Amino acid sequence: MSYERGAMSSSESILVIRHGALGDFVQSIGPFHAIRARHQNARIILLTAPFLQKFAAMMPFFDEVWVDTRPRWMQAVSLVKLMLKIKKPSFNRVYDLQTSGRTAFYFKLQKLFYGLLGGKMAEWSSHVPGCTFAHATSERVKMHTLDRQRQQLLLAGFSDVPAPHFDWIPQTDVPPFKLKKPFALIVPQASAHRPEKCYPLAEFRALMDLFIAKGVTPVVIGSEQDKDISLSLSQIQQEKVIDLRGKTQLEDLVLLGRHADVAVGNDTGPMHMFAIASCPVVALFSHASDPSLCAPRGKRVVILRKESFEDLPAALVWEYVEDVLDS
Repeated sequence: MSYERGAMSSSESILVIRHGALGDFVQSIGPFHAIRARHQNARIILLTAPFLQKFAAMMPFFDEVWVDTRPRWMQAVSLVKLMLKIKKPSFNRVYDLQTSGRTAFYFKLQKLFYGLLGGKMAEWSSHVPGCTFAHATSERVKMHTLDRQRQQLLLAGFSDVPAPHFDWIPQTDVPPFKLKKPFALIVPQASAHRPEKCYPLAEFRALMDLFIAKGVTPVVIGSEQDKDISLSLSQIQQEKVIDLRGKTQLEDLVLLGRHADVAVGNDTGPMHMFAIASCPVVALFSHASDPSLCAPRGKRVVILRKESFEDLPAALVWEYVEDVLDS
């Protein structure tokens, strides 16, 4: 991967802030690439969530990855330690890609720290009014994550921001976990605190029966926590469905996406990864989330949305899935 030399000096230090969730994080890979390309010779540090540390450390965009445990407001000591840590390297610029209430507070706290302790505060690209490159328009909350981040960086002087990609993860000819094609990735869960985003498990079971009848192996994807959710598989499904819940690393999802024939699932992080990996995706949305703000984007993505999942039976989903498989 090649990068254009940035406009600033090679002695600069850059901080990028991006926490979870997973889908939001991987949609920031294009901005990560753009930031490294602009500041090619800089020391770039990512501040992120603990569960993303290992995956982020694999990326060629950062020299270091710091973990933000996101201390509660009352944990004053932890907050002060984090602010002092951010202040110590004398960052030239901070790219706040999280743009949350918490990171707005970080900006204000940093401003207070520099006012009390002295020194030159970093330039900030964020959503906070009054920061150096403020993407503070009221329209930003109506924009898709990719469009919003792109506009934020354009305001900070970038000429372009590429789409997310996994070019930095090596290609393999053989699917992981010794899977044999054809196979379909099934993602039956979403955020634990957002059960309304989850397509009914009974409908997923019906979909898996349809995959099996077509000779396509269903491969269930999920976290260790998702293993507590019973899929109540039939005897036929138990024999012909591969359950990888709790067995995959994030980089495995990229490899699975590159080799799968299709992925079907809820509005959740792995679906974004599969779409970026160029896997054909059929994503299921209810009233609980708006695809115009957060849908997976990729070369082959079908978005199915109904106000209620009761109006999206497995038979209807299968019509779209079969079109993808037969194309």
